[in-house]
Amino acid sequence: MEEIQHCAYLDESGNTNLDATLVNVGDYYVVTAVTVPMSQKTNAEAHFEAVRSFYFQTGEIKSSKIDKTNFRRREIILNQLVETPIPYGVLSLVVQKSELRSLGYTFGESFIKNL
Repeated sequence: MEEIQHCAYLDESGNTNLDATLVNVGDYYVVTAVTVPMSQKTNAEAHFEAVRSFYFQTGEIKSSKIDKTNFRRREIILNQLVETPIPYGVLSLVVQKSELRSLGYTFGESFIKNL
């Protein structure tokens, strides 16, 4: 069987601080990867770039750049991203920080390294 290599585009959301009672520190930390076969990398990047340049002009595709109440715009952008003939996968790791018990996780670098 032939091995298919993939390229992964990663992003994270959340804060490594374990004290969720602090302002802007939630109880969850999320790392997500969108994967595409290496043979489709150029096509995938062209597709993502077309969506990015149309809706965001410059910079990253960031949900924080969209009005929080504009759910229709968010839906349109997400549909544009996922409606592609390019095969892709989505993998997410969601960590509920309140369940972490080791004191080592209180250090941001240890937290990220162990994920």
